[in-house]
Amino acid sequence: MPATNYAVKYGPDSLEFAVPAGADVTVIEPRAVAGAADPALAVAQALDDAPAHGRLAQPGTTAIAISDATRPVPNDVILPPLLARLRAGGVRQADVTIIVGTGNHRPAAPAEFPGLVGADVARRYRVVSHVYDDPAQLVRLGVTTRGTPVEINRAFAAADTRIIVGMIDPHQFVGYTGGCKGAFIGLAGGATITANHSMLSEPGARLGVWAGNPVRADIDELTDLLPIDLVVNVVLNTENEMVRVFAGDPHEVLAAAVPLVRDVCETAVPRPMDVVIASPGGYPKDLNLYQAQKALAHACELVRPGGSVILAAECREGAGDDLYESYMAAAASPQDVVERFRREGFRMGAHKAYLFARSLLQARTYLVAGGIAPEQARTLHLIPAPCVEDALAAALAGGPDRPRIGIMPRASSTIPRILTPARV
Repeated sequence: MPATNYAVKYGPDSLEFAVPAGADVTVIEPRAVAGAADPALAVAQALDDAPAHGRLAQPGTTAIAISDATRPVPNDVILPPLLARLRAGGVRQADVTIIVGTGNHRPAAPAEFPGLVGADVARRYRVVSHVYDDPAQLVRLGVTTRGTPVEINRAFAAADTRIIVGMIDPHQFVGYTGGCKGAFIGLAGGATITANHSMLSEPGARLGVWAGNPVRADIDELTDLLPIDLVVNVVLNTENEMVRVFAGDPHEVLAAAVPLVRDVCETAVPRPMDVVIASPGGYPKDLNLYQAQKALAHACELVRPGGSVILAAECREGAGDDLYESYMAAAASPQDVVERFRREGFRMGAHKAYLFARSLLQARTYLVAGGIAPEQARTLHLIPAPCVEDALAAALAGGPDRPRIGIMPRASSTIPRILTPARV
């Protein structure tokens, strides 16, 4: 019996590979759902139906938080009808600022703005990038009940009207993105992100868990300190097409959208896999290893103890974070990373090393990434492979005659659920 060919997203293209004959292969991915027939109309209707619609009909300064290039949010579709409603309400073009929420990622360069918001919007409106470690950009709002100091972009906090635009997707320890996260994290200072994300190892801070998730609950307290006038969140399908638009109060938007995201993204799998081949879902989710790690975490939900994960991610921007890279390189083993992190405490960048190490202790991990040199991969405690077939041959060596192989073409957007215990 000949080998069977499969493909996963890899950068802007696809990566094809063959799986040996005789393997028990399961493709695990979000449910296929159709995109909206008219995305612009869907946005317009959601805005018109939003309970907060009336708040847009007032003049004054307006700040709109959007996601950076690591999120495939269709801002070029969302922003024009939103801006049209602001103009109709008397908001002058000069009084609108669109702020790229970068979290602790690198600042967005002006050359990226047309790609983020659309060429016409970038030409007509003021677009700026948040810089999380620039004190001049930040204002202190207070402290959450969990002790997180909330420092937010000053221009966003000072605006008369505050709007957040983003997407809702599964998240490995926030549960789901969306809602206030686009400002609480996207427009936050380092102290805020550090304190919030330091809860990532607490019970309840898990993939696909919203209720009772301490990280998510901490984020949702933003509205107690800073009113948010409108959130516009979209749910995307496997082709990054807009499925549905939710607009209104951030908490109500999440409550309405999470059941849909769960229905689309959660996939039941009968048994754990011997090997999981995982792609983050292509560009921009595999922009660098820092982002691609999410796919590895989701894949580890599927793999049996002692099994293997093959992470296929282009990583055109390399590792993506200097501290993450140096933290991993300084360790003799993934266990050393975990012990150092627990000993020294939370730091942004170091937390990504911890998340990687936690997965590496669960599964032998191979990396197929054109943007990561083999020696660099080894310093990150990953096993470099030139192609999926080579990684698969190594992972299957000495294994069962009929191995269970899982393929996750869009791992970063998939919530796998195992129905039976692991095979030992």
